[in-house]
This record gives sequence, C-alpha cells and structure tokens, in this order.
Amino acid sequence: MPGKPREERIADAVSAAEDLFLERGYDTVTLKDIAKRAGFSPAAMYYYFPSKEGILAAVCVRLYEPIELFMAVADEKDDPLEALHSFLTDYFLFCAKHPQVIGLFLRDRVYALQDRPRQARLFAGQARLFKWIYGLLSVAEDEGLLARHHKAAKAMTLLYAIEGMVPFMSLSKPWRVKKEVARLEKALLQA
Repeated sequence: MPGKPREERIADAVSAAEDLFLERGYDTVTLKDIAKRAGFSPAAMYYYFPSKEGILAAVCVRLYEPIELFMAVADEKDDPLEALHSFLTDYFLFCAKHPQVIGLFLRDRVYALQDRPRQARLFAGQARLFKWIYGLLSVAEDEGLLARHHKAAKAMTLLYAIEGMVPFMSLSKPWRVKKEVARLEKALLQA
C-alpha cells in the first residue's frame, strides 16, 4: 500500500474494521485482524489507530451516514409531520434490519463516557438531530399542524424517545416498526 495518500489508507482501515466488526462482532476482532484485512502491517495500523476503540469511533462516524440520508429524504416532504414520520420509519427500519450496527453505536456511547472528544462528537450529532426535529416542529406549528406550546420540550422528548427506542427497534421485526412509530407520534405529537 505504499504510495497511497494518508486519507485513503485511513479509509481502507475503517472499511476493513467495519466489515470485520459486522461479520464477526467487535469483541472477536483485533487490530491485527483489521491490519491484515486492510493490507497494513500491525505497526502501520497502530500508527493510524492506537486502539480498537479509536477505530470503532471512525467506523461509527461512517455508520451514521444513513441517518443523515434519512433526514435528507424526509426534508423532501412538504408536510413537516410527514417528514418526521418518514424519518422515524426509515431510521427504526434500519435499526430492525441492522442490529449489529446499533450494537456498535451503543458500544461507542459506552466508550464516550470516558473520552471527551468522543463525547463532543456524539453530542454534536445529537444537537444536529435535535435542531432538525425542532425545525420540523416549528414548521408544523406555523402551519397549524401542531399546538403552539412546549416545542423545545417536545423536540427534546422526541430526541430521547428515539434514542431510547433504538436498542428496542434493533431487536424488533420490521413489521413492528410502523406500529411503534405510530405509537410514538400519537404520544408526543398529539398530546
């Protein structure tokens, strides 16, 4: 792999780690395994990622991309509540179909408890999602689709409800997702 730019080598390592974590599970994979899959020497692997937790963080950044895509698809809807419904359905279906990805997200959150930069990345993602939800609720209020009170509280409650439901959705069957999305919408948006 000599001659490849640094960014490309890092991307190769992250791809190898993602594949191995999803194939074999995080606990069974070593940095040596990742180095071998990526075509690195173990020393080169440690140069780019001194710990398995470090490469997990990079994998989770990449695995967050579908969530951003679900937000973008939802933004194409004219009705803000329809947009929120689209996001919730897509996100929870993703959780139901990819429980191993959700397991990596949850493990990353555990490691973030002792790692300030990782906490900052996670909080930035939560803040981005909160602002997006708050924006949808603002439009819904402006259009008379939602009562004009406690918008920030509803947005925060919805954010935490989504995050709390993720592990449950990752263990659910896809058919159950629509039922749970409807229950969540009824509880939070019609109250």
